[in-house]
Amino acid sequence: PDTLVTMADGTTKLISEIKVGEHVLDGGEVYSVIQSKAPDEIYHYAGSVFVTAQHAVCEGGVWSRVCDASLAVKCAAEISTVWNLATHKHRIVINGITFADFHETDDFLALTSAGSIAALNGEYVEEECSTQTL
Repeated sequence: PDTLVTMADGTTKLISEIKVGEHVLDGGEVYSVIQSKAPDEIYHYAGSVFVTAQHAVCEGGVWSRVCDASLAVKCAAEISTVWNLATHKHRIVINGITFADFHETDDFLALTSAGSIAALNGEYVEEECSTQTL
């Protein structure tokens, strides 16, 4: 809740206080704020941000999962709740670090985790998915 997100005007704001309709740096308008139970794996990224293992981060111009990033250290942080944002441009800047938002890409419903990272890195992605009738 105390993570400071950079807003479009250059100021910072606690992620837990960001509202739908506000604008974040590089992400544009926030269209969803999601609060959920924290997963078991939390990482401390670049010594400044607590983040979930599966979050996408741009490190050295390449997108990867936080758990695979060189600047991430798994920690035993006592974090019970996490906040996620969904933005029109799928970007969130925290302490000068660019993370993908909750959906990561416009094709978030059609992509696997690996496909999403490939798409973030500008790679062509063709994935098959199965559908079932409910």
